[in-house]
Amino acid sequence: MADVLGKVKEALGWFTADRKVEAEGRAEQENSGKPSEEHVSEKTDEVRQQYGETPDRSDDPDALH
Repeated sequence: MADVLGKVKEALGWFTADRKVEAEGRAEQENSGKPSEEHVSEKTDEVRQQYGETPDRSDDPDALH
């Protein structure tokens, strides 16, 4: 069941462009349940890198204002 919820959370994060929610979903799928904050942080970095986002968020359009 945790795998299904993780997939739903990952899809919801993708749909809303919320990288942290997407990463939490991926981490939940890997851990079959509640992942640690460290694991979620690693997955968040991985997701952001996948989409070509920079760690300092200088590519964020909202940061330019």
